[in-house]
Amino acid sequence: MVRLSGMDEVRLIALFIVAHTIAWTLVPTISRAPGALWDDMLETYAWAQEWQLGYYKHPPFYSWVVGIWFQIFPRTDWAFYLLSAVNVGIGFAGIWALAGRFLKVETRLLAVLLLTFMPYYNYMASNFNANTILLSLWPWTAYAFVRSIETRSALVAAAFGALAAAGLLSKYYSILLLVTCFAASLAHPDVRRYYRSAAPYVAVIVAALLFAPHVWWALANDLPPVKYALGKTGQPWLYDFQKAVTTAFASVAMNSIAAVILMAAIRWRRPAIFSGLWARLIARDHWWILVLASGPFVLTILLGATGYVKVAVNFLIPAFYMGPLVIMLALEPAINREAVRGVLRAVVVFLIGAVLVAPVIAYVSVYFQIKGTVDISPIAARDAASQWHRTFQSPLRIVTGSEKYSLAQPFYGPGSPAEFTHFNFDQAPWITKARIEREGLLSICDADDTHCLAAMRHYAHAGTVEIPASIQHSFAGLAGNSVRLIYVMTPPKPGR
Repeated sequence: MVRLSGMDEVRLIALFIVAHTIAWTLVPTISRAPGALWDDMLETYAWAQEWQLGYYKHPPFYSWVVGIWFQIFPRTDWAFYLLSAVNVGIGFAGIWALAGRFLKVETRLLAVLLLTFMPYYNYMASNFNANTILLSLWPWTAYAFVRSIETRSALVAAAFGALAAAGLLSKYYSILLLVTCFAASLAHPDVRRYYRSAAPYVAVIVAALLFAPHVWWALANDLPPVKYALGKTGQPWLYDFQKAVTTAFASVAMNSIAAVILMAAIRWRRPAIFSGLWARLIARDHWWILVLASGPFVLTILLGATGYVKVAVNFLIPAFYMGPLVIMLALEPAINREAVRGVLRAVVVFLIGAVLVAPVIAYVSVYFQIKGTVDISPIAARDAASQWHRTFQSPLRIVTGSEKYSLAQPFYGPGSPAEFTHFNFDQAPWITKARIEREGLLSICDADDTHCLAAMRHYAHAGTVEIPASIQHSFAGLAGNSVRLIYVMTPPKPGR
């Protein structure tokens, strides 16, 4: 068994988190340079300018995080990707703290390092959205839950409640983590003492108080996020069942590379390693840990199979945070100094390799015009804003258009104008007809997007101007396809 002091491990985990944060800020910044941020990130930024108690798709917490972040950092792609990487780093710290409750100092490090190789913690995590915010919130929520059972402290219970509320205020999906925590508490050896203390009730009260303002907003607005989620369901049962099963297998498969690397590091060909593995894993003292680790995944798949939840690979992003921890729980006697070194070497190679290959990805994406990585929306946002200022010599306050251009304008356009989502006042309650008349409206429509053009012309008056535009992307000497757009610009009504 490798012997590390607590201080050695703290230095290693801190160094790893810093290195991972730097690498996964650089990788998406470089590899996605020919295009734009993920649509989810642009949408979140647009919401973050408005500071609502909820939005038509999701609760507000992760948008508040974005709003605060960009009060500090510049409105640039790298700053947004840095937020994504920091979010993962905070999650790593939470997993490390959680692993310390179950594993020896020698193996808790691997419970974090192995996450490096899971797509949910690298490239997919660069898209900061309602799923990926949970990469930081769920591990710390689970840690606070475990500490609450161990200490039965009211202060720790309050922290558990606050973190639970933050998860629910990011995505209602977090209810599955809380159901899992409840089930795990019932399987815990100290269940009776826990529920005889004030701790669980303090946690519930704190969570309820923090969640209550959003509940008030949701009820007052006819439950928009619930309606949005229900709109994703309604497929035939057999389709839902097949989708759930294939998603389960795909999620496990894509994240299994971490287990393969670990097996290679501990020389998996030696059968003696697996002696007693299953017995250690299902030991009575470990039951509640297994429930805590597997609950969100199992509940998600069950709900998906019954048609109550639309299951997708992205949906399960936060559900595997305890995967390596459980593996360590079973394999701890097989971990030696060379195994730790082997995993560390693999981490270094992976991070450096990801950074080195990023420019290649950027170039190839333009050369082959790969959808999703080549995007002219930042160019269009700046060009349309320039046309507006040249035409009207007035500030641009409200923007809309074909979805990808509408989402891009607040982030890439000068002045961060408000976004009129889908021309829908329910989805963008900060926009009103009176405000449009007072401040005007700019739309970027694909030339063949008849819905966008028709919707925009609904707000037209004598001063409305339509300007055709042809935008072509270029990167590193490569030219992309030319895209035809129409800028529909309606200035404030005279006298408003």
